[in-house]
Amino acid sequence: MEVSAHQIGTPRPWSYAQDSGTGKPGTTVYRVKTTYSVRTFYRAATEVEENWIRILNVNVDAFGEWQIGLQQPVKSPAVRRIPTG
Repeated sequence: MEVSAHQIGTPRPWSYAQDSGTGKPGTTVYRVKTTYSVRTFYRAATEVEENWIRILNVNVDAFGEWQIGLQQPVKSPAVRRIPTG
């Protein structure tokens, strides 16, 4: 995976109706708009998914680690397959 851009939006409070994971009232959620590409290597080919754009809702969990909650797709990737050998 290669992240090519990200933009952090205004933080908001965690909401049971909007969020998932281990958040709870009082947890701060950060919306991050991210552009990324994914390469998956198979024996016969490499599959490339270029320029996904998603909005990720992230927060810090009880262990102090970042956790991604719900995601909103903005743009699906262009997919191509590159044969090996």
